[in-house]
Amino acid sequence: MISQELKNYIEKEIIPRYLDFDKAHGILHVKKVIKNSLEIAKSFKEMNTELIYVIAAFHDLGLVAGRKVHHTESAKIVRNDKFLNNCFSKDEINIIANAVEDHRASGPTPRSKYGKIVSDADRDYDFDNIIVRCINFRFELDFFDSLIEVRKHLYDKYRTGGYLKEFYFKVKPQDIQDRFDRFVEDDAYALQEFKRIYGIEVFGMEVIDCYDKSIIKNSVNSFSRMAVRGIAIEEGKLLMIHVKEAGDYKFPGGGIEKDESDEVALKREFYEEAAVSDINKIIPYGAFIQKQDDLFGDGTFYQISKYYFAEGLNVEKFNGSNLDEYESELGMEPVWIDVDEAIELNEKASQREKCSPWIARENKILNRLK
Repeated sequence: MISQELKNYIEKEIIPRYLDFDKAHGILHVKKVIKNSLEIAKSFKEMNTELIYVIAAFHDLGLVAGRKVHHTESAKIVRNDKFLNNCFSKDEINIIANAVEDHRASGPTPRSKYGKIVSDADRDYDFDNIIVRCINFRFELDFFDSLIEVRKHLYDKYRTGGYLKEFYFKVKPQDIQDRFDRFVEDDAYALQEFKRIYGIEVFGMEVIDCYDKSIIKNSVNSFSRMAVRGIAIEEGKLLMIHVKEAGDYKFPGGGIEKDESDEVALKREFYEEAAVSDINKIIPYGAFIQKQDDLFGDGTFYQISKYYFAEGLNVEKFNGSNLDEYESELGMEPVWIDVDEAIELNEKASQREKCSPWIARENKILNRLK
């Protein structure tokens, strides 16, 4: 039985601290560990439920000092907590602190049953959720570097023979173990699954294609750009932007400006490039990620293009007055064109000595729409 006083303290003073941590170790995570710990403890009548509750609640607080030492820092926080010291005996504080310190999967076997229970409760065998937690832990990485780091982590921890230990429950189903093993061994499978999971978590849509053609690595001059692009189809034809100077066709769209939502940015781009004054509905289609050497410098260029279906267009007469200087110089104008014709003309344009850098990306999308 957990006292109301202890519950109030944990819920008001301890759990909110997890708001300061990465999404993988946030409030949802600690609540899940608490729930799992109490559920596992039901099988052991001799266990003190309040100790289990406190251990689970405090287990990751040491992240304030960094990932590498978070387990030992969490134990220090327990030992220095005045409320806990007023509620529990010295021996009980030692049990709590030791169990908190022992919960880490890569550490030695926990010294007590309490440590083993919370250690098991901290394990997650939902394949997608584990990938998501890895992504959120290193959220600053781009798609390609994130994939490398996630596969390294799963190789070390979750593959057959990895360092993850199990003590009482939470035994991995064989089909889940097989997915972990395949993810670290099979490049094509890893990319396929990562595109799906990363895209939905980070962009709200699956990554439908990607490529990394960069030669320069770890450049301090690297920069990224987030863009939106629209797919509008009426009577079997696509609304596209004809780039007269290069002879190719691109989807309406461009970079998202500061504080713009995807929808606002897409409507602005459609108005500027195609004289579309309103879009009734946008539907997520998929993201295209590209990484390459910067054409104008010595760094790398990382771009995410988020594609949306655009429905219910209100099209006005186009006069080019809303184009910026660069777009005007390229001779951009909106046209309705058949998908096969757009692909064919883009392929011809790609053979020119100076061709638009977006042709390969747009043709991949066009071929998917056939």
